[in-house]
Amino acid sequence: VWPEHFFPRALALGQGPSPAPAERLANPFSENVCFFRQADGFSKNAFLSIMKTIRKAGYSVLPYHNQIPTMGEWGWVIGIRETDIKEKQIKTVIMKKDFSDIKTRYINKDAMISMVHFGKGIIDKEAMEKVEANTELNSVLYRYYLSGSWGMY
Repeated sequence: VWPEHFFPRALALGQGPSPAPAERLANPFSENVCFFRQADGFSKNAFLSIMKTIRKAGYSVLPYHNQIPTMGEWGWVIGIRETDIKEKQIKTVIMKKDFSDIKTRYINKDAMISMVHFGKGIIDKEAMEKVEANTELNSVLYRYYLSGSWGMY
């Protein structure tokens, strides 16, 4: 849905999502809109800002993460229109799915259950209140990326 920006060390590459493009997806002619957005593994605040931005555009979100052998921890956000499903329901639906009907090498029920759970203090109310949503006029995502732990890799 949004172009991926793997390493936004330059402002032009770090624009990321903003509510305006997401709101355009939620038009009256689109039903059951669902998308997956890479949300970084190097900056907790960037990850949370992406979640907040997608919520602000009218989507329920489900963050998930996994360890990528060459990159460390990496995260994504599933976005589904609030009118299609409430946020609290997404996690329940994902955790009940067995994925046996999907041919994949790694994803199964146990893997997904693990991916949608985070440790203490990663996604909490206080942390979410401190970050801002990214907008076309206020690209906070770029600043959050700059404060990330890029030097680890």
